[in-house]
Amino acid sequence: MSRTSKHWMLIIAMTSGRVVFLNPLKSKIPSDIAQMIKAAYANISSNAIVFGKNGPEIWTFACPKQPYNYECGYYVLTYIRDMLQHSNPIEAIKAKFGGLSQYSEDDHLLPLRQQWLNNV
Repeated sequence: MSRTSKHWMLIIAMTSGRVVFLNPLKSKIPSDIAQMIKAAYANISSNAIVFGKNGPEIWTFACPKQPYNYECGYYVLTYIRDMLQHSNPIEAIKAKFGGLSQYSEDDHLLPLRQQWLNNV
């Protein structure tokens, strides 16, 4: 079992062939996750031809870090929401996440929790 099996991370497969990895614990991409991504691309013949043995390029970005051990799901959902509000999600990641060390409990997480509770 992966040490990351109970932790939310966001992996985005882009049409350019790159993969974006966002982790609210601000750690590097775990080697088992990187291997799974590369294996998935290698199993798709058209991608294997494009990427060769090394697989796709995996980008990691600095993103807001979760302050506690139990908030990774809210953080990943907030990453997704923030990106979908922009016409160019990757530029939104670079612009917004670069200077934001954590999401504000009142401004970001509380409204997201309330929104999810209203939809359940």
